[in-house]
Amino acid sequence: VSMVAAGQFKESAKAERVFFIEDLDVDKGEVKNIFVADTRNQKLSVAVAATGYIENAPNGDKSVVLLKGRRYEGQPTQANFRILEFDEYETKILSKEVSKPPPRDREKNVIELIQESDPNIRRANFGELLWRIGLPIMALGLVLIAIPLAYVNPRLGNYTAMFYAVLIYLMYSNLLNLSQNYVSQGRVDFFIGLWPIHLIAFGLAFVLIRNRINPSVKWWQRQLPRAWQSK
Repeated sequence: VSMVAAGQFKESAKAERVFFIEDLDVDKGEVKNIFVADTRNQKLSVAVAATGYIENAPNGDKSVVLLKGRRYEGQPTQANFRILEFDEYETKILSKEVSKPPPRDREKNVIELIQESDPNIRRANFGELLWRIGLPIMALGLVLIAIPLAYVNPRLGNYTAMFYAVLIYLMYSNLLNLSQNYVSQGRVDFFIGLWPIHLIAFGLAFVLIRNRINPSVKWWQRQLPRAWQSK
């Protein structure tokens, strides 16, 4: 049960699945208001349910079982988007087979990452450094984006805002991971790979917050100086 925590997003070992559980009864192993986002095979699938439970396998694997919920496959803007209903939906959250020690670069402190003289190891170190710096920046960006998304549109329902929040989180996390890989491979300079993704996220947060503060003005007019908006 330690793999999940109430009110927190948790990733699987391979970053293929993201879990969110609003309420968790540790003693009974029961969970409420569950969201599971799966990105295996480059396809997005989001399962939601009001109730479920944690299942422990004899070999140590842990799974979360969703009861009487819905699964969204694809993206709402695509033609292959589907909404499926299910009685039970089980997905693994912890596997003993994938548990392994962290890579060496993750065990180094910042000084060790910077002072490495070998070019190949140095590139990998800077990729790790980009990831360490990017995580708190990403956390701040997600908090700012979550502020306007927290306001629920009655016509769309509670799950719609959460669906887009999970989608933004997955895109943000994957892009940060992609930047780390590019820097580690020497394809992108460290400083070039560090900022663009975060600038886009903070720009999106700015637009969403402005839209929430003054929804009567068209979104493109909000970005113009006041003197130009009357023209």
